[in-house]
Amino acid sequence: MDDSAQINRKIAFFSAFVVAYCSLIIYLSNSSHPTRYSLLERNKERMAYLRKLYCGEEKHCIGELRMKKSVFFKLCDKLRSMGPLKDTWHCTVEEQVAMFLTTVGHHKKNIDISFHFTRSGETVSRYFNRVLFAIGKLGPEMLRHRTLDTPSKIQGNPRFDPYFKE
Repeated sequence: MDDSAQINRKIAFFSAFVVAYCSLIIYLSNSSHPTRYSLLERNKERMAYLRKLYCGEEKHCIGELRMKKSVFFKLCDKLRSMGPLKDTWHCTVEEQVAMFLTTVGHHKKNIDISFHFTRSGETVSRYFNRVLFAIGKLGPEMLRHRTLDTPSKIQGNPRFDPYFKE
């Protein structure tokens, strides 16, 4: 093989390498990968939403959580004082209860709540189950068993008497 053939082969190889490298750079710069949010940006977004929910207008809290702010904070304090719910390093009791109430009140799925609160689906599921367990602990204190006794207001009233005869 003569020297000119080797030089031509090296030039062809080098030019093919340059074309492939440039094509790769153009492909990567034009690819439509979504921009990933940093953890700090997600936390800022979540905290802004929660601040608007907690400190904003009453109608927004009623619309999202289906209760007034004062009732919401009393419920959170009650669940915190009973012991089953605690603030974690990453999530307060208020946020846990807000995720639960939004899920139940709007018939949403974990994927919707995870997008809304910028949390993972596993995190939403874990806190949903914790709050559900804590709400179940409130049952004996909040619920009253029905009685079979007819109230005196109905018992002597001739209007209701035919329906409540024993």
